[in-house]
Amino acid sequence: MRALNVTMEEVCDALYEGNELPAEFLQTLLKMAPTTDEQLKLRLFTGELSQLGPADQFLKAMVDMPFAFKRMEALLFMSTLKEELNSTIESFAVLEAGKSNRRSQSSLQMHNLSMHQDPTLNVNFLGRIVLAIP
Repeated sequence: MRALNVTMEEVCDALYEGNELPAEFLQTLLKMAPTTDEQLKLRLFTGELSQLGPADQFLKAMVDMPFAFKRMEALLFMSTLKEELNSTIESFAVLEAGKSNRRSQSSLQMHNLSMHQDPTLNVNFLGRIVLAIP
C-alpha cells in the first residue's frame, strides 16, 4: 500500500463506497486473502491493533468488513470491464470485416458460376461451390 501511497482507511472507504482502485492493486490484495483459519484467528483477535503488524492490521480490517474480498472482486471486474469490452468490440470488427470479405468473394464466385451456367454446380450456404447431383 505504501508503493501506491494509499492508506488502509482509503482502501476501506473505496471498498465500502465502491470507488475505483487500480486493477493491479486489487489483484495483489486478492492474492493475499487470508485462509479460513487465518480469518477466524483475525476475527477472534481482541487485543490492541497496535500489537499486529501493518499487514495483519489491514487483513483484520478486511475480515471485519462484510464481503470485503467479494467487493474487491467486483471492483476488479468493474475496472477491467471497459478494456475487455473494447477488446471484444475489436474482435467483432475483425469478424465483420471477414464476413464482408467472404460475401464479396462468394458474390464473385456466383457471378463466375452464372457465366458458365453449368447446371451440375451449385453454391452452398457457406459460399462453396458444390456438385449438384440430379
